[in-house]
Amino acid sequence: GLRRSSCVLHALSPEIVMSRSQWRSCMCLSLVLSLSASVRLVPRRALSCSAARMDGKALSTLLQRQLRSDVAVLRARRDVQVKLAVVRVGTRADSEAYVRFKCRACEDVGIESHEVHFDATVSQDRLTQTVLELNEDSDVHGILVQLPLPDHVDQRVVLSAISPAKDVDGLHPVHLGALADLQRRPMLQKNVERPASALDEVLQRLQGEYEDFLVPCTPKGCLALLRHYDVPIAGAKAVVIGRSSIVGLPMSLLL
Repeated sequence: GLRRSSCVLHALSPEIVMSRSQWRSCMCLSLVLSLSASVRLVPRRALSCSAARMDGKALSTLLQRQLRSDVAVLRARRDVQVKLAVVRVGTRADSEAYVRFKCRACEDVGIESHEVHFDATVSQDRLTQTVLELNEDSDVHGILVQLPLPDHVDQRVVLSAISPAKDVDGLHPVHLGALADLQRRPMLQKNVERPASALDEVLQRLQGEYEDFLVPCTPKGCLALLRHYDVPIAGAKAVVIGRSSIVGLPMSLLL
């Protein structure tokens, strides 16, 4: 859970303040999206080998069970129905499949999802205006713009238009900047009360260490797997293939 009743994200523009329920809703959405990839889980003893295949399916199932409970609590105690808005452009089969899978993952934990689809010829101004309208919609707690966008659209402009408070992909410059800021990066605390279970520990690590910014979903899922298997990363030599803002860059910063 959250240890603070509100969260302030520092940006070049005036401060953006999120209530406890808003932040928890956005965090739930971010966690759901970080679990969207599934591979096979291997026993911990397999890690004694030189290499092991780590699969997030079992861990994903555990986290989804907890998220389903969190979403239900928000709905029952705070009258908040968590909702994700997905903006998709064009008819790419892979993008359509990704969005369908993400919406299904939301449905599995009780989160409502809504897709806004545009033809590939949509203008950048129209896309940006749609994002701004979703920012103002109090029923929408998270916004995701499915990438890639058509060549005539500057995706940096569109992604920057998303309110950091609703940017569940963690791709807004505010979030990426916070991740790169060494003073705001999560620190390991030695005197933290031990979680009641392995699942509680994973949730504490995923939610507690990033209270004031959101981490891109795929790198967050990779880090969750490493931590679940107690893979030490301090001092290790890691190879990250690619340097995209979606996976490569944030993954290297997390490591």
